[in-house]
Amino acid sequence: MSPRRYPPGWRQDVLGPDFRALDLDLAADDEGDVVATLVRFAPEPDPYPRPARAVLYLHGWSDYFFHTEYAEWWLSRGYDFYALDLRKYGRSIRPHQTPTFITDLHDYFAELDLAWWRITERDGHRGPGAVVVSGHSTGGLIAP
Repeated sequence: MSPRRYPPGWRQDVLGPDFRALDLDLAADDEGDVVATLVRFAPEPDPYPRPARAVLYLHGWSDYFFHTEYAEWWLSRGYDFYALDLRKYGRSIRPHQTPTFITDLHDYFAELDLAWWRITERDGHRGPGAVVVSGHSTGGLIAP
């Protein structure tokens, strides 16, 4: 079996070959470089045509995305599944950073905008109701 190929920029995620991860570079803060990580559930064969709808999951405080069964549930209902590990959480934390530290929830707009652009413009989930946001705990506070 040949190794799995991923689109440019994407890599295999820690959750296994059905999950892809993409770093979203953000503006540096007082602690240095900052990234967020977009995770996509994409089992092979990748569904074609791809679902017209997608969901973007936002985790809670002191958390990150690891709920594979949640991704499977959404895909089984006709949605492409994405999750965002916010800056300084999970896959996005860097050694020089204070975990989970942020002074203003508005700072998350940068990664939310980049993730939204990726899902709607690059991956083609456009139109009314094409993307649903699902937030757990603090993710539910950040989303609106």
